[in-house]
Amino acid sequence: MSPVVEALAGAVGERVAFPFRLGGAGAFPTARRARVVWIGAAAGGDALVGLAGAVSAALRPVGFEPDRPLHPHLTVARLKVPGDAGPVLAALGPEAVGPSFTVGEVVLYASRLSAAGPTYSVLERLPLHNA
Repeated sequence: MSPVVEALAGAVGERVAFPFRLGGAGAFPTARRARVVWIGAAAGGDALVGLAGAVSAALRPVGFEPDRPLHPHLTVARLKVPGDAGPVLAALGPEAVGPSFTVGEVVLYASRLSAAGPTYSVLERLPLHNA
């Protein structure tokens, strides 16, 4: 087992599956100069931040430093040229989106970058308890 997988298994080992629901739209860095449009966490965001913190702490000793604190979200659009996302954010609104679902595993992916774009492959699946 690789050191990364061992570290992840230790971080995930005692974590429990939790409900999550998307809701509330936003943009990075700002709505007026958006590069990314996202939908945030209407429920389960704190549990996801806690899981991410455990993963970050476990991976630090094997050489991986987190680049910024987690803001739980799902990216729905990336803009090559920054633009005003205000109308899109208004259309998405602040309410919950879709049904709640269970976060039941952590998945380790490998990404390969190429001129055609990234390709992702699953390296390991680590289930949470009660999933």
